[in-house]
This record gives sequence, structure tokens and C-alpha cells, in this order.
Amino acid sequence: MVNNFLESFFRSATDVYVYNPVNTLLFALIFAGGVFFIYEMLIKRFKLKMNRNFIFAASMWAFFAMAIRLLYDTGYTKSVLFITPYVTIIDFALAVGFLIVALYIEKKKKIEYWKTWGLSGALLGLILLSLSPLNNWSGFSMVVALWVVSLVILIWARKIFPKFFTWWNIGVLEAHMMDAAGSFIGITFFAFSEEHVLGRTLMALAESVGFTVFGSGSWIMFPLKLIVLIPVLYYLDRYTENMQETKYIKTIIFVLGFAIGLRNAFNILILN
Repeated sequence: MVNNFLESFFRSATDVYVYNPVNTLLFALIFAGGVFFIYEMLIKRFKLKMNRNFIFAASMWAFFAMAIRLLYDTGYTKSVLFITPYVTIIDFALAVGFLIVALYIEKKKKIEYWKTWGLSGALLGLILLSLSPLNNWSGFSMVVALWVVSLVILIWARKIFPKFFTWWNIGVLEAHMMDAAGSFIGITFFAFSEEHVLGRTLMALAESVGFTVFGSGSWIMFPLKLIVLIPVLYYLDRYTENMQETKYIKTIIFVLGFAIGLRNAFNILILN
């Protein structure tokens, strides 16, 4: 029985093609370890400030991660290294490596690290993106339109709840609204499927009771993102005392949503 359990656990943990509770938890723990390592070894050591410059540069590496994964989605390669979690590990390793180089350049040449770091991610991402066909601009425009609508709603909410809907929090929420918009358009109109366990379950539940939009339960991704993220952001604002740590965690949450949102949008864009 023990052998059967271990075999089942190992199979679930290493199945990178289908998300399940086991590998989802394992990937989350690995990611959390990487996040902690970067903060302790780089952010604190070099006293990097969490500001718009850092977010901009980190966003370029999220763009690079999307471009790597797109090579698998377009069929340019079928190597397992180009899907999660391996693509995330590759992106993290390169991002950290280039960050160290950028900090060295800043020390020697007085060029602000975020410029070198961000430009490196952007250029590498553009090079990889040039290998993918960009065809479905109408579908891509639908994602952008939904994303803009969500931005307008959040800016409106800022007028009512200015203390919570700071630009930091709006930025984090908007990154994940891009993810939700891409999921909704892709699943509803282009026969995409939801990979993650919670999203799949809630979509199936909504569809089972006929609570659909255009015949799909994928609309659930919008409230799901808000239900999960708003309490997290509220807790960070209310109960954490170290502002740098708070901004770092928010930056990580932003980058996660931004990378996945870009991937969803560009997966629609590469369709024939």
C-alpha cells in the first residue's frame, strides 16, 4: 500500500501536463522558496527599493517568460523545459543572473541597474517573440478591451475606496484581470481550457447550474481573482509593518498575474 501511495504521489507530483492538487502544491512551494531566496540574497543585501523602476524591469522578465512558453505553444519546440514549472525556473535563473550583472554594471559604470536589467529581459523576449506567428488580432483586441474595462472599473472604485485602491493595489489587480480576460476570451470563443484545479472546478460548477455567459462558466475567473486577491492585499496593507516586504510581495503577485495574463493574450494572438 505504501508503494502504491508513493507511486501515485510521484506520478501526480511530476505530471507537468495536467495540474492537480499535488503538483500545484509542490510547484507553489518551489516558487515560494525562490521568492524567499531572491529577497534575502539580493533585495535585502543590495538594498533594492521596491518602486516603479523595479516593477518595470521585473515586468520585462515576465514578458520574457511568456515568450519562452510561447515557443512551446506554437509548436516551435516540444521540450518539457518550455512548460511550467521548468520555464519558470529558467526565467528565474536568467532574471537573477542578469540582475547580478546589472548591479555590477551599476557599481562600475554608474548605470542604474533597473535599466540594464529591464532592457535585457525586453530584448530577449522580443527576440523569442519574433519566432512566433502573430495572427489573431481580433481575439487579442477582445482581451485588451476587457482589460481596459476592468481598469476603468477599478479606477472608479478608487474614488469610493481610496485607501484600499491605491495605484499599487490597482496594478496588482489589473495584472490578474488580464489573466482573467485572457482566460474568458480563450475558453469562451477559442476552445481553450483552464489548467488550474480551482478554476476548472468553479467553471464546471457554474456550468452545471446553467450560470454561464455565452455558454461558458469562464466568467467566474473575474470574481475569483478579486475574492482571492482583495483579502490578501488588505491583509498586507493592514497588518504588515515592513513596507519594503509588503511591496516586494505585491510585486511578486503582480509579476505572476502579468506573466500568465500575457501568455493567455498571446496564445490567442498566435491562432490562425
